[in-house]
Amino acid sequence: MSIARQANAAVLFADITGSSRLFVDVGDDRAREMVAATLTSWSALAEANGGHVVQLRGDGMLCTFATVAAALAAAVALRELRYTPPLSMHAGIHAGPVQQEADQLYGDVVNIAARMADVAKRFEIVLRQTAAQQLPDGARRGLRLIKQVPIKGQSRPMDICLLPYDEEHGTEYRPPDHTKTVITHLELR
Repeated sequence: MSIARQANAAVLFADITGSSRLFVDVGDDRAREMVAATLTSWSALAEANGGHVVQLRGDGMLCTFATVAAALAAAVALRELRYTPPLSMHAGIHAGPVQQEADQLYGDVVNIAARMADVAKRFEIVLRQTAAQQLPDGARRGLRLIKQVPIKGQSRPMDICLLPYDEEHGTEYRPPDHTKTVITHLELR
């Protein structure tokens, strides 16, 4: 198979939150139907915002967009859907070079977009700051910059931008003021 390369694609990872609990609460069949219906709605919204759905897997969606603004618009549209408790969503966005082969998307940009989704809490959308800088000025309104966030799999902390759901439930992150190194010396005889 051939590998398609894009020099600057916006990657959106979105996950349904609360699906594990849903399976316990309503049973496997009904929960599967509800998750599938949600993913179908998400796919339609992503495509309506110019996105290409690469993968639907489990309770998540991976898609690409030509611009970060389009990816953010799609994520906001996903967030505005009506969710039956305990369901909600969270999403992560990053942009840069990606490679696609069939229904697989590759590249550091994809990994970081997934990690941005991991950082996001219920109904939050998190972008890497370098992706947020690609937004037009007006589209940056409401984004909160959080500096030096440790990201799993990355050697250095990253600056991220958070689009909170509401101020009352927004993630508060404060990096440590200092690090404490403890050196222990053990002498065996």
